Amino acid sequence: MSVRPMRQGRSADREPGAASGTRAVDPVFLLAAALAMAAGLLGGASRENPLRLAVVELTAVPLLAMGLRAVVRGRLPDDRPGRQLDLWIIAAAVGIPLLQLAPVPPEIWTRLPGQAARLTALRVLGRQPPWLPMSLAPAATFRAILALTPPLAMYLAIVRLSADQTHRLSWLWLGLAALGLMLGVGQMVEPGGGPAYLYATASVDSLVGVFANRNHEAAFLVCLAPVAAAIGLPPRPKRSERGNGSRTSWRRWLGALFIAVAFVALSAVRSRAGVLLAGPALAAALLVIWRGRGRGEADRWRQALPVAAAAAVAVAAVALFALTPILARFDTGGSDLNRGQFWPIVMDAAQPFEPLGAGVGAFDRVFAAVEPLTLVGPRYLNHAHNDFLEIWLEAGWPGLAVVGAFLVWLVLANLRAWRSRSALARAAGASVVLLLVFSVPDYPLRTETLAVFLAFCCGVLAAPTGSLA
Repeated sequence: MSVRPMRQGRSADREPGAASGTRAVDPVFLLAAALAMAAGLLGGASRENPLRLAVVELTAVPLLAMGLRAVVRGRLPDDRPGRQLDLWIIAAAVGIPLLQLAPVPPEIWTRLPGQAARLTALRVLGRQPPWLPMSLAPAATFRAILALTPPLAMYLAIVRLSADQTHRLSWLWLGLAALGLMLGVGQMVEPGGGPAYLYATASVDSLVGVFANRNHEAAFLVCLAPVAAAIGLPPRPKRSERGNGSRTSWRRWLGALFIAVAFVALSAVRSRAGVLLAGPALAAALLVIWRGRGRGEADRWRQALPVAAAAAVAVAAVALFALTPILARFDTGGSDLNRGQFWPIVMDAAQPFEPLGAGVGAFDRVFAAVEPLTLVGPRYLNHAHNDFLEIWLEAGWPGLAVVGAFLVWLVLANLRAWRSRSALARAAGASVVLLLVFSVPDYPLRTETLAVFLAFCCGVLAAPTGSLA
């Protein structure tokens, strides 16, 4: 998977004329913006929305085609962190479910771990074992492959865009989150259900914005905090703005306003994980600014002032008006407080299928077969509420190996970003880490909105070093 070096700071697949002085429209940028809007508006649930997901996936098709063409022609930047490790991770992430869908002769699959239930069902029906895929849920595995297309398309696009273009897309992500907050106002006016809730399975007692799950709305708001802080530090200030902060101060204060509103909104979202990670997200935002372009301590304090002020206002507002409902969410009497109680059951359910897993998307089928009767009720577990355990159950040790390789890539990319002068790259790295932490008690990356946002952040981390300056 060798590639040729690309001229840094430019898209590899611009239309003719973009490389000259003309203001040609960059199709990669436009398609990436369209995909971000489609994912941000239609990808807020992990299930029961096939038509909306189809729109997101179809929006990603032309962008993915351009990205794959860039890979084949060697037009990805040659100085990406990890030296092509990202392409191997992508190939493995797509290859595992593809292999799980491949028909396997009975002489092989009957000897694989975890196939006893299949063999028993065939024996009861009086049928001989036919050729079957390894996955216990082939339809779900196929849908999982389709769900990978939007984040894959976004990553292959962002890694080829300039710093100015990624900054404009960052504003778009903040705008989508702000739109969700405005929708949340309607949800608070009419709690318990109503047209402001976009999904029938939404957490109707909370502000969920464009999501179905309040934890996913909280993850979106919290993970955007470092990006909102970095947005006030443009990659290349104009000459009229250099040495004069008056032209860029409005960006810093607008980003700070988003942080203040988002953190106050967390009290209406009522997500425990969101409340607990708000502090680390704020610390990351301040650290991103502190490592910014300031030439002295006084300059850095001046740049950090808007975010610090926003945080102080948000904390004061929550303490005065919303502390009681937040503390109520941490009441140990809550019936769904400890989702970790399911993790040992998930681990026991995964054991018979190791080392290859039960099939991507097969979690609910496997868990339903081993769920204790004491836990059976009108509410059921559609995901493990721990993405790493769910990957282990569905993709086995190969899936965890891909996760491990991604973590290695993430460390390399973050080291590179924090050594650069790019505030947005540092913010993107912090956002990725926060999303992974959110994935321990929940499944945010099972939604297209957050999966595409993660891919956007990874693309910023892997941008050419010239665009990180």
